[in-house]
Amino acid sequence: MNARFLLSLGLAGVLLATEVRAEDKVAVTWHGKRYDAATLPADLPDSARAAVAEWRAWAHKAEYQMEFDATGRVLLLTAEKSSRAESALPIVARAEGWFDDLLPLTNAVPIQAPSAAIPAKGAKPPQKPAAKKTEDIPEDPEGAPPVLAPPKATPGSKTSTAKPEAAATAWGSGSFVPDSRTAVLIAFANEKDQESALAHLSNQHPELATWAAKAGTDLGFVIENPLVAAFVESASGQEEWSPEHEIVNRLVRLFLLSRFGQMPNWVTHGVAWEAETAFDGSIWVYPYRSEFVYTVEHAAWPLDLAHEFQDRAKKPLQIEELTRWARGTWDGTSARHAFGFVHALAATKKPALAGILADFRAHRDENNKKLGDDGTWTRNAEWESPPAAQLAILRARAGDNVLADVGNWLAKQGGGKTQSVR
Repeated sequence: MNARFLLSLGLAGVLLATEVRAEDKVAVTWHGKRYDAATLPADLPDSARAAVAEWRAWAHKAEYQMEFDATGRVLLLTAEKSSRAESALPIVARAEGWFDDLLPLTNAVPIQAPSAAIPAKGAKPPQKPAAKKTEDIPEDPEGAPPVLAPPKATPGSKTSTAKPEAAATAWGSGSFVPDSRTAVLIAFANEKDQESALAHLSNQHPELATWAAKAGTDLGFVIENPLVAAFVESASGQEEWSPEHEIVNRLVRLFLLSRFGQMPNWVTHGVAWEAETAFDGSIWVYPYRSEFVYTVEHAAWPLDLAHEFQDRAKKPLQIEELTRWARGTWDGTSARHAFGFVHALAATKKPALAGILADFRAHRDENNKKLGDDGTWTRNAEWESPPAAQLAILRARAGDNVLADVGNWLAKQGGGKTQSVR
């Protein structure tokens, strides 16, 4: 063999080893102790290790550090020069406790809603999923990841005991093991770091390339596969924002995806806003809203809703006022109603909420399929649960008069009291 060729191979090996070693130098903190990515502690859950592997190359290049919460449920990435992790992790813990209290993992039997997937006459029932390449993924995609093994149990952790479901390979499937993955939250130091992270996602997940090319026009994102959310700490022209609320809002949306999969758009944001309100009585994160947010608006919705529903006592809320809000857009009226609906149910029907979301998940799993001529099926990433089906689920869990009940409750509120985040 040519000596020059052998020498080039040797140099390539050295360079590759150097690159791997450099990536392994990323600082990872677990239970207060710092490790390198190559020397992770034995008690770190498998899902947490997978999250480190997903992001360590980018973290090395961008000079970011990693820190886990107490159970490995959340991995926080911050710039090496930032002190954000010290103040963020207590907020992460509070958000986790609030979410688990309001929306615990449930094994309740799903209530059947009207089916939207009606096979053509004579068509064979779906046999197995077929591979599908998604060309265009919308903002904040919330599709299902491939199934990962449940994390190893650690002292004090709440590891899911749900049985694994069939693996899903197509975005938008909604089939996964609840709470089986570590959620990644990135606090970008600036817009340049967001741009590089989006490029990393495109390289690692080609199916996200089209989405990533568009996502750079917004500050931050929330996606399911991989399970990651991000916000930008210092962006040009950024006003009226709160890093604490960015953490709470985006982290709760990740928890929703991890536990319940893709929810109707109004449910996702309604729950996230309820979390913000529970945090300190105000809302600061308004996805896809372009106009300026005045200071008085941050805590205005409870009183606005009270006045609105006092004036429409004989005109109950309609399900379409919630479901018409399309993903990736801003609808101020629907947004306010989404918050009000979740806010009311959290106060009056709290035990029913987790079951409602579990039913939404089951309904999506059953119906967002496209049946092929050969009897195989693929997931329809653009599928949305019809308003009638959503209303049937709400009525089954929260009562036949749930829409009127919510309106009546909102009309009586003045200060918008809410369950506090402890």
